[in-house]
Parts: sequence; C-alpha cells; structure tokens
Amino acid sequence: MWQVILCMIIFALAEAQQIVVTNGTSGQQCPWRRCINGYADCVNGKTCVCRPPRQLDPNNGHFGCYRNNNVFGEVYNDPEVRNMNNETSPFPFPCRYLLTSLTTVLRIRKKNVGFCKCDLHAFNLKYKGKLYVGGFDLACRINNNVLYEQIGFSTRIVGIANNGVYTYSEEGTLSYLPDGPWTSTPVDITGAGVTVRSHYDTVNNQAVMEIPECGSRITFVAYDVESRLQQQQTPGLSFTFNCALQPYFHEHDRVIATAPKRFGGQTYAELAQTPFSITEALLIRAFTSGVVQNHPGASPQCTSIGNILAACSQPNLDKTAKGCFWMWEKPKFVRCIDPGNYTEPVMELYEKCAGVHCAGTPTCNNFVSDMTGSGCSTVSGIPQLTDIVNGNFCP
Repeated sequence: MWQVILCMIIFALAEAQQIVVTNGTSGQQCPWRRCINGYADCVNGKTCVCRPPRQLDPNNGHFGCYRNNNVFGEVYNDPEVRNMNNETSPFPFPCRYLLTSLTTVLRIRKKNVGFCKCDLHAFNLKYKGKLYVGGFDLACRINNNVLYEQIGFSTRIVGIANNGVYTYSEEGTLSYLPDGPWTSTPVDITGAGVTVRSHYDTVNNQAVMEIPECGSRITFVAYDVESRLQQQQTPGLSFTFNCALQPYFHEHDRVIATAPKRFGGQTYAELAQTPFSITEALLIRAFTSGVVQNHPGASPQCTSIGNILAACSQPNLDKTAKGCFWMWEKPKFVRCIDPGNYTEPVMELYEKCAGVHCAGTPTCNNFVSDMTGSGCSTVSGIPQLTDIVNGNFCP
C-alpha cells in the first residue's frame, strides 16, 4: 500500500528529479521515541532534553530544539498545530494552508544589508483514516541593498516513510512564486550574498531548508505509513526564526500558525470568537483564506467548500461547524468512507453538509440519504452521526 502512495505523490510532482532516501537511526531511544541526534539527550530514561544553546523548549528534544532568541511553530500528526504563542490546537484539515508569512533583515557578517520576504505553506495528506503532514512549500525573495542584488526561489518538498526508510521528493523554481509552478530542478542558487539549497540529515531523517542570513530554518520529518504509532521519530514540520533579525509578520488574518503576540500576532484564544472553538475558527480560516490548492492529490472540494463557507452567515456557519466539521476528526468514519488514501470521498460529504446549512443545496433530506447510503452511518461513538441517522439533523 505504501508503494501506491509514494507513486501517487511522485507522479503528482510532475517528474521531480531529486529523490532522497534516508534510513538513519537518530538518537537515543527515550522511552520509545528517539531524541534528535546531536541536539538532545535522554534524561531519566523518559524525556528528550535539548542541549544548550537550543533550550527555548527544553523538553521537546524528540521533535524540535530551538535557540532561546527565536520564535517557532510546529505542525505534527494527527495533525495538530502549535502557533508562535505556544498554543496548540487540533487541525483536521485535508488541504493546503498558509502557515506563516514574514519579512526579516538580511544579515551578512554581522551587518544588516537588506531583507528577506518568505512564505511557508504546508499540506496534509490522508492514509487510511489518518491525516498527516505531507510536505511544505517555502518561497522567499531576498534583497541585498549593498550589492544591489535580488534573488527569489520557491521549493516544494514532499515526504513519506515506510518502516524506517524515508523518501523525500523535491522540486523548485528560481522565482519568488509561493504557489508555484515548480520545475523538476531543486533549488540551488547563490546570489545576493547567500546560498540557498536544501539538505538532508541522514541520521535524523530530516529534510531541512535553512537560510542563516535570513534567520530561518524549516525541518520536516515524513510520516511512516507502516510503523504509524510505533514510528520512533516524531513526524511533522517545525519552523523557527531568529528574533535578532527583526521579524515582521504578515497575513495575520490568513495564517494558521499565528505570529507571536508581541510581534502583532493573534493568540488562538483571540481568534476563537464566540460561538466558535479554536479548532472551528482555524478550519474556517483555512478553508476561506483563498490558498491555492495544488498539493499532491488535492481535492477540488478544498476550494469549493471554502467558497460555500465564505458566503455563509454566522448563525449558519456555526451550524456547519457543529454539524459537519467532525468528519475529519473521526478516523473510523474516514477509513470507512474511503479505506485508501484519497480525501475526495469524505470531502464530497463534507461539502454537501456545508451546503445544507450555508447554500440550501443539496436539501437536508438528500444529504441524510447520501450519508445513510454511504454504508458508514453505523460507525459507533459519533453523536453527530447518530443525530443524522435518527432524523435530528434536519430542521
């Protein structure tokens, strides 16, 4: 099964040239996850503790170790998102989304010589009943005002693992194009006083994009579709920025990993205005933010659901959130609807559910008929599904 997923991803990447395979053992086992080799140590047999000077989040040494004068965010499976205010929320979103957007100083040999503008997108993919972080897109424009030089690039890295063997595929373009298109040639560029290229930590099985002159580092560990819960390295995406390079954050009303409050960002508590929970508010933002949906296996409903929600009144949007958003939170239901690796079958029901409340089409009875006819209406432990089956969903 994992071979089918990998082939689907590679074909979707339009003949990407660079495929990197790693099978490192990482660091100490602690107690069953492994610490990041070279960055963390197992303490008392149970906690991966980051080594100085990367102790901003000292007990996170199984996933990310960050310098004290940095800000950071993370997305990890199932998935959950951690913003730059150290708040965490479930994020069951099967599409592409904008994680963060910012400008920093360009610093070379301790001198500020220009600026870096970067956008980081990520996308979640499906394996059986589970959503996982499938990869990321990083696009930057770097201006050196001393050399009067400018470079731009965009890179996409997709990854998947099978029983400890990690496969990454990379493509890019030498233009600042946050939404692509990407070519078959990975980014490898020197200009404006910097060199930009990815590198792969073959011990920790990480794909890394780091631009020290811009103060940025993105690290990605692919999800192991065979090991799953027994995967010894924590899968997901982490990103960190150096505060000494004066980060200025953009797109405050669109980003999912909201910026630090002290840099003008929102806390998740501020984002979640009544009557919406934090997760509901994040999903509404993700669907309605207008992000281009061009990730591998992208469902057309990623866009059409966004259009439905964007035109919805708040009372009906609340009904949609409470009555429909549960679908991707229930792995048994997701796997029942589609036991394979495609998001579209669930997204079709998701779209119909949103349409009932926000667009008046399909009719509620038609949606209930589709749900009961799916063969998955008897999945246990889901109160919202029980309401649909028992006739309590329609007005």
